[in-house]
Parts: sequence; C-alpha cells; structure tokens
Amino acid sequence: MEKGRIIWEIDVESPSMPPEVGHKYEPNDVFCYIATPWNTYDRVMANFSGRIIEVCANQGALVNKGDTLAYIERCEETA
Repeated sequence: MEKGRIIWEIDVESPSMPPEVGHKYEPNDVFCYIATPWNTYDRVMANFSGRIIEVCANQGALVNKGDTLAYIERCEETA
C-alpha cells in the first residue's frame, strides 16, 4: 500500500462510507482503494475470508504505508 487517502468505496449516487462492522470479505474482494499523490487509485485486496470487527480509518483520511485501516476477524473457509 502506498501513502494516500483511503477510499472505502466509490459510490456516485450517495456518500461513500466505510464498511459496517460485520461486513464479510472474500479473498478476491477489494477491501478499499488508496488515492495516491500521483492521482492513481490503488486497490487493496482482502486476501482472506473475514469479517470487519473495527474500522480505524475514516473515509478520505490520509494514511501511510503500514497504518492500520481496520481489523478483520478471519473466518473459517468452507469447501
């Protein structure tokens, strides 16, 4: 992840919001985007199945590499 502003979602019809506690992600889901100073939107992938237990960064907050964005509790994968 690069330094930039966190974009939890891109919604053109209503205000973009951070995920709610309990929101579930799968390994290939986009977790969030980082709007970099170079005008790119870098995707941050979830990389595993889990549910949000706490959001630490607000929509549009300036974040740096290594900052905690949210906590996700890993879910057991069912085959």
